Amino acid sequence: MQDYIDAIRKSQNRGLFGLRKTGKTSTLLKIRRFCEQNKIAKVLYFDCKLPSIRSLSWQDFLKRIMGELGFAVPSNEHVSDSFIKTIKQLSKQKKVCLIFDEVEFVSPISPYDVHWKDDFVPFWQTLWSTQSQVRSLSFIIAGVNPYIAEQDKFGGGQNPIFGIVKPFYLKGFETSDTRKMVRFFGKRMGLAFDESAITYLQSRYGGHPLLVRMACSYTHFKQDTEKLDRPIAITQHSLVEDEGGREVDILPYGRHVVSEIKDFYPDEYALLEMLALGQAGDYWELSAEPEWVRHIQAYGIVSVDRSEKPKFLIPVLERYIAAEARRRTGSEEADKLSSNDRPTWLKRRMEQVLVGHRSLETSFSRAYGKPIYPGASLCEADKIPALEAVQNLSQLSSYCMQLYRSFVEPVYKSGKYTFEGELSNFSLALENIRIMRHYFGHTTLRTEVQKKAEDIILEVTKKEAAVFVEDDAALMQEFLTDNLFLSIQIELQRLS
Repeated sequence: MQDYIDAIRKSQNRGLFGLRKTGKTSTLLKIRRFCEQNKIAKVLYFDCKLPSIRSLSWQDFLKRIMGELGFAVPSNEHVSDSFIKTIKQLSKQKKVCLIFDEVEFVSPISPYDVHWKDDFVPFWQTLWSTQSQVRSLSFIIAGVNPYIAEQDKFGGGQNPIFGIVKPFYLKGFETSDTRKMVRFFGKRMGLAFDESAITYLQSRYGGHPLLVRMACSYTHFKQDTEKLDRPIAITQHSLVEDEGGREVDILPYGRHVVSEIKDFYPDEYALLEMLALGQAGDYWELSAEPEWVRHIQAYGIVSVDRSEKPKFLIPVLERYIAAEARRRTGSEEADKLSSNDRPTWLKRRMEQVLVGHRSLETSFSRAYGKPIYPGASLCEADKIPALEAVQNLSQLSSYCMQLYRSFVEPVYKSGKYTFEGELSNFSLALENIRIMRHYFGHTTLRTEVQKKAEDIILEVTKKEAAVFVEDDAALMQEFLTDNLFLSIQIELQRLS
């Protein structure tokens, strides 16, 4: 707040970005109230998603701004000239700040009012030219992300606001803020959320204010339905028990939170879909190009630490995005590559595994002064590129056996991996291979191995029960392969 108010005093520009319902509009309106009450500037707020705003031409939008400033455009004068004169005249009395909320709706990327593809440049040329001549005008743009201020050109012309907006992302609450909100409202409803419940809500909903409130609202109404005496203690255990029903209830709010990413930034949404559907290897490849994922990470939806497997920080959004992808494709099951694409995918991924593994052997030896594989390198490495895309359980069993012989057998001694504490991510990937090799290769399993195998099957198939059928063979191959690839990349990142 203070930074934005200081920027208005200095006639500097700002941007406020983030997911829907994180508090952007409330922040902007509070800035306007503070500036008006303290006579810092005349602040005009425009909600650009309103049809009455976004349907305007650039000239009519400027006329509307001038009208709200108390001026009109003379019939014999161009609107741009009149706007500059207006701001010059006002500069003798006060500063002016223009706030454009939901700015994507009046930009070249708007899917609704296509005239902004042509109108965007002259509109902002006028504002930028005015600001250059009169140091009493500033503006704040707010939306999903600062894409429109990061592109140097639109429609072949120079982008007038390229690089002149300092962006800030408004993310979800910190745990302390979530605690204050939940306990503030909970106390008035007779719900006492203990610390374990607060921790759970923060981790499950990423501190997103709307999602946390909806989750707590579900809990409130459920207690009403059961007619329990209040106050009622709410613990992590009780919230976990209700997780399935609660998240079905609040799933529609997931659409509300990410709808604008889907509408305005389909490439970014496609990346989120990729990760939600378990295609973490493909997401990792693209995340090596920072411009692909910079905005996604700034939203606070996905982890940014490349020394760990990429994951959603708001699991309920992951669930919504995956469900929507399956609904769109008419599939109720976990997504897998088409049979035509799988051979090419597997060949490329195995080449990446081998190249990465060679680098990992070198980096590990340099870091720890010993080889990964005592006395040898990767076993039967020549057989890895020849592995084929599986179509049934028999082929999957053979595939798991080869991965086991090459990667696991040489380093699994006496119930553990020889480098267990030094390559934890790689160890986990090898453990998955070991468990599934036993699952497909033995008729009887020890209880702990059976349980681990069932957990992996549930993760891979997304089913309610750990039942594995022929059609799941391709999914399991993709899971084991991508986990192996990812683990190697993560260890390389950590050792670099």
